[in-house]
Amino acid sequence: MAVRLDVWRGLHGFDKVLGTGGHFRSSEEIDFTLRALAAGFSVFETPDLAVMHYGFRDWGQGRVLIQDYMFGMGAVYAKLLRLEGWRVLVPALQLAWRWLVGRPAAEFNVRPPRGLRLRAFLRGAWEGLGVPVDRASGHFLLEGAVRPAPLKVGSAPTGIASPPQPDGGHR
Repeated sequence: MAVRLDVWRGLHGFDKVLGTGGHFRSSEEIDFTLRALAAGFSVFETPDLAVMHYGFRDWGQGRVLIQDYMFGMGAVYAKLLRLEGWRVLVPALQLAWRWLVGRPAAEFNVRPPRGLRLRAFLRGAWEGLGVPVDRASGHFLLEGAVRPAPLKVGSAPTGIASPPQPDGGHR
């Protein structure tokens, strides 16, 4: 993900309670993208760039990862519902329909955990509805509510550091 600095600052960066190690476990980039679109910015997606993720998860860890992704995404949609109103329900319902009856983006000769995804999304949405939101920044108000990442996959290769954050810290 690449973002213009003025957009990053204008949207107050990532919501710190989203993402790995955060209370809502994931979806910080989805949240930022949706807030950018709601603020009138354009988003460009291209298949011409690739990101290499190091590490491997077994099938058991994959189920936990899917739950964490959907839990975070549910929280993001709950927050956006409160910030942007009912128009957010259309894409949320489209996602729910796809998870229940649609074809998955990738298949590995196993039945996709459709109910698992939907349940985790609804749990995240329910919990997200109960957390205050700062309308000025678009962030959840849940300071200090971080939890350890549920999976230990290994460390990044030597020489790769986390990107600097606008406040001078690192994620």
